[in-house]
Amino acid sequence: MKKFISLLLSLCLLLGTLPLQVSAFAGDIFPSESTVKTVTLNDGSLSLQNEYIHMTFRKLWGSYAYLTVVPAAKSDEESILIGQTPRCTFITYDQGREKTEGVVTEPIKAEFVTKTPNGSANAIKVEYSLLTSLSLIKAKATVYYELVQLKETGASSDTWGVLASVSEICIDEDSMPQDWNRDFNFKWGYSFNSDYLQMCQGQNYDMKSSQVLFPKHCNEAHDELSRYIKKCRDEQTKRAFREVYENLAEKANLTSKKLQIVCPKQTDDLITEGQALHHCVGTYIERVAAKKCLIVFVRRVEEPKKPYVTVEVRNGKIEQIHGDHNSDPTEEVKKFVDLWSRKVLPMALQTT
Repeated sequence: MKKFISLLLSLCLLLGTLPLQVSAFAGDIFPSESTVKTVTLNDGSLSLQNEYIHMTFRKLWGSYAYLTVVPAAKSDEESILIGQTPRCTFITYDQGREKTEGVVTEPIKAEFVTKTPNGSANAIKVEYSLLTSLSLIKAKATVYYELVQLKETGASSDTWGVLASVSEICIDEDSMPQDWNRDFNFKWGYSFNSDYLQMCQGQNYDMKSSQVLFPKHCNEAHDELSRYIKKCRDEQTKRAFREVYENLAEKANLTSKKLQIVCPKQTDDLITEGQALHHCVGTYIERVAAKKCLIVFVRRVEEPKKPYVTVEVRNGKIEQIHGDHNSDPTEEVKKFVDLWSRKVLPMALQTT
């Protein structure tokens, strides 16, 4: 009986210009000695196949892709439930403190190639666009997938797996904050597609039902359920966000000769603020809706609709104040916000 490993293995064999941490298989890795066929499936997915295993790169929709590895003898068992997706983390070091943030990975191009950083081999080359979730730094990564034999202590010689070689990650310098002076790196790995089952559990589906666990059209089931949940969450989040400021808005306002405090009215206000000032306040929508923090805007009286400075309040205290590109505000703004936090904010919070 042939044995295979259904876990995608990552190994960085050629580093680019950026530091990178990659999960790696502990053991010997050998190129496939059997013929590896490149097959384009009816839905456009790319597949590497030999007599032992099939590895397929699939896309559910434009921004989501996953990989599956199944025995050649049971290729019909392939589904999203056994799929795996890239998991990338952005790590920074600020005065010795490590901070991590997630990275949105989106495949922008996939093709068959005959060469990888490891040598000649039929492989799938995928280019991913990356966007760090908080710093909003953009980058691109190139990954090669190829079939390999794995030899480990106690393992048979016909153990198979997939080698993912991250060749380089290139940052878009224009997306880097102007005052950036931290050390950083990326960590690349993979996670199993358990999200479909988690979504089903969250909707109180019957987890003993074969129709739930093994949908006839798994891709469509995942896609439909994901859209439904996203729609529900978006509506709930928007409603909760509005409720946070319904009683607060009038009581939290403060105006001086030059400056004023303004509360957002809807979730889009945070997105607009973040885009205009080039910072990450747009990612705070769910935190505000969950009442984990408050966001208010500082505006110039002469330009009340133009984003100027953003303030985060947490546990009744000022957590951070940032202007364009996370810049520090002027002393005038700091004094104004300090006055607001002492004279206005406590009373406003008591009435919410």
